[in-house]
Parts: sequence; structure tokens; C-alpha cells
Amino acid sequence: MSKLKVMGIGVMDVKGGSRYMGSMCKMYQCWQAMLVRCVNHPDFHYKPLDYFVSEEWLTYSVFKKWMGKQNWKGKCLAKEIRCSLNVRYSKETCLFVTKQVQAAIRRSMRGEYPGAHYAPQNTNKPYTARIHVLGVYTYLGAFKTKYEASIVYNRARADYLQRLGEGEEDKKVCSALLGLAETCRKEARLTQQEWDNQKAMLKIAGFT
Repeated sequence: MSKLKVMGIGVMDVKGGSRYMGSMCKMYQCWQAMLVRCVNHPDFHYKPLDYFVSEEWLTYSVFKKWMGKQNWKGKCLAKEIRCSLNVRYSKETCLFVTKQVQAAIRRSMRGEYPGAHYAPQNTNKPYTARIHVLGVYTYLGAFKTKYEASIVYNRARADYLQRLGEGEEDKKVCSALLGLAETCRKEARLTQQEWDNQKAMLKIAGFT
């Protein structure tokens, strides 16, 4: 059987594997969507392929075998669940999570000052912080600096991730969410200088 290429990078090595009972196979759809996100990443042509996806997951049969052992039905494949800045798909970095959890982990630790928004109409305190929970933005206050706004955002995000983790039945997802919550708390304890140094290093690494 000839092995078909999917999105120019994936190897389709399962005969008829894209179909199941006359419809598109959910596992194949998940794998294909992952490949699409890799190819569409703005840095795709500037980074090695292994930066975006593990070599073994480029082969459909390997990904399908792994997925078949997960609690995946009705859930999303999340690569940021163990680290908000992660861009790589692999069995070590990914878990299947609910849409609520997916939205929570993506909003957002990216950017130099996550959660901070410039509001020039507030001349004394031109930066605001807000957090998105269950489709609703909650206003967290106005601040003199974007550093202060981001610190407050991190505290609120840590509390939200903690609540999600404590209510999560999947032990791996629970552990990952609690880990992300602790990361947010550590960010919230950084001084201005420590914050600037850390973000400068992340910027050099291409994460912000």
C-alpha cells in the first residue's frame, strides 16, 4: 500500500483509515487538524518540523493508537495543557480536555504582559486587567502600569485554573491544571525587574 502524504508532512499508513462507517473518522479528523495547525503556524518555514510535532506523530497509525487509549470523545487535543507556551504536539505534551479547559489555558500567557490592556482614556491609570471565564469577561481593575495589571491577571487566572483542576475528573488533566495555576502564582510574585528579565528571555526565544 502506498503511503499518502497529508498536508505535505503526515504519513497516512492505514488503508481506509480516514473513514469509519461511511463517515469521516474522528481520529483522522483530529490528526489532520493537528497537521493543519502545524503547517499554518507563522514560524513553520523557519523552524525544524520537530519543533511543532514529534516525528512519531507524523505517522497516522501511531497517533491513532495513542488516541485510542485516551478519554477523547467530545474533547479537544490540547498542547498547552502542561505549559501555556508549548507549541509542540507529542504524547508527552498533549492531553484531551473539555472546551472549557481549552479556552482557559489559551487565554492567555502569551505576550509580554498577559491580561493587561491599554486604556488611554484613563489618564491616571491607563492599563486595565480582565479575565475571560465561561464566555464572560470580568473586569479586574485599572492600574498605573501594565506590569501591575498583568500581576493581578495572573492571580485571578491562577484561582480560575485551580478551580478547574479541582473539579476535573481526569487525574492527568487535574495535575496539569494545578501545575499551570502554580506557574501563574509564581509569575504574580515576580518583581518588575524579574518580570522584565524573564519576558526578555522569552522574547529572544520567540515565545512572545
